[in-house]
Amino acid sequence: MPIDSGYPREPRHLPPQPRRTGQQYSARTPPPDTTGAEVHYIIKQIEARTPMVFKLVGGELVRGVIEYYDRDMIKLTRGDGPHLLIRKENVMYMYKDDQPRRGNAPRHESSSFAPAGGNAFPHRRGNS
Repeated sequence: MPIDSGYPREPRHLPPQPRRTGQQYSARTPPPDTTGAEVHYIIKQIEARTPMVFKLVGGELVRGVIEYYDRDMIKLTRGDGPHLLIRKENVMYMYKDDQPRRGNAPRHESSSFAPAGGNAFPHRRGNS
């Protein structure tokens, strides 16, 4: 009968694991995929109802207030147009709108907002 040394033993149903040498251990663990900074920033803008500008991959600028977001989508509320659901993969970057509306006055977009051809929606044909 073996003498119990008080040390925990491996379960009998598992094969014994080989001992690891120093080469098998990594020096550092990899950084996390997400830091949570994006979530914190978006929640802060939703709560403050901050007017935002989104530059999309196609070069189009979209203005509105973030109403909802999840892992893949952002919902924008716009006063001058329909609400939008935008896939996050189509957003190049976003920033706070430095020219917020005052009252119900309509915003006049500058000519730099539209592409050089003057057609703000190049995928639509027949716009003149």
